[in-house]
Amino acid sequence: MHREAKSDARQLVRMAPGEDLFIKYHLVELDGRERLHASKIADISCGGAKFSATEPLPVGQILKVDVISPPRQSHFQLMGQVRWCLEVDEIPTYHAGIHFVEDDGAEFAEWLQVCSDFS
Repeated sequence: MHREAKSDARQLVRMAPGEDLFIKYHLVELDGRERLHASKIADISCGGAKFSATEPLPVGQILKVDVISPPRQSHFQLMGQVRWCLEVDEIPTYHAGIHFVEDDGAEFAEWLQVCSDFS
């Protein structure tokens, strides 16, 4: 399912990262196998990110994601919920928005401390 990005419901300001940031996530394919996907992050905030995907992501899907910054050699394991997914061309390419789900873990607290440095 896809939705058009007609309105911007972001609560936090998103910024284009000033460095290469990547997101990795696992999806269960139609054949039941889990496959790793990776993409460069287009924009990011402490609350979520926009990235490209080669297949549609189900809106509402909870994913375990890794946000990786090679220049800083940092890696954050977060939980995220797909908020929207929009097909942008016939290759296929999709743009997706994911909301980072808050938890009580130290990793999420550390993410909140350093995420503002990605501008």
